[in-house]
Amino acid sequence: MRKLAVSYVGRPVFWLILALPAIKLVWSIAAAGGLPPRFLNQSGEWAIRFLLITLALTPLQRLFRKSRFVHWFVRRRRTFGLTSFAYAALHVGAYLWQSFADWGPGAVTWILFTATNLYAWSAWLAISLMLLLALISNGTRSAGSGAGGSGCSA
Repeated sequence: MRKLAVSYVGRPVFWLILALPAIKLVWSIAAAGGLPPRFLNQSGEWAIRFLLITLALTPLQRLFRKSRFVHWFVRRRRTFGLTSFAYAALHVGAYLWQSFADWGPGAVTWILFTATNLYAWSAWLAISLMLLLALISNGTRSAGSGAGGSGCSA
């Protein structure tokens, strides 16, 4: 019973730790009275960092099968993935905000124009796939993972 109470209390603290960079980013908006110059870079970098952590967990799990430390992170893989999506959504929101602030009514045209570039297509595809994964993510195991699968929930 005590172990359950510790993990339940630990989950909000874990989410708070993952949100610390976002809190700092949002605070920088309030302090600057608008988007700071490096906001887009920093929000995108945090999205990539959490995505890389999420993707690195399976190879780490296979390399260090008996490591309790790695297993602790693997059990929170969904949380890291959702955190990555949250930072990516913050990044896209900031991009749209900056586009409308810079271009006004012509922002839609600007966004469509930049969408013809390869880097923009890859970004819109990535956020679309992350949105899909975030929408279908839930706390239960997938049907195909079975008892021996690695579909751990956070």
